[in-house]
Amino acid sequence: MRVLGASIGRRGFGYVVGLTIIVTLIGAAGIYAFERELPDGTITDYGTALWWTAMVMTTIGSDYFPKTAEGRVLCFFLALYAFAVSGYVTATLATFFVG
Repeated sequence: MRVLGASIGRRGFGYVVGLTIIVTLIGAAGIYAFERELPDGTITDYGTALWWTAMVMTTIGSDYFPKTAEGRVLCFFLALYAFAVSGYVTATLATFFVG
């Protein structure tokens, strides 16, 4: 476990985790700002927006899909970021096991 911790520390894993938290919080604020004014929208508070963003970032998905163009663009970039981070984590673990 110490070797794994050292390997992850050398690769800047902490920075990626911190950046992911920031992206999640800002993404939730963005989707809340874009979707809250809709009369038939389901995101009515920041907590719901944060839950939705977390589900998109973990690639689990959500029952709600953005209706505004801005919300859809934001959803695309959040999903793209989540796929990139998932690949980074996978590559970091693979490098540890190969090395």
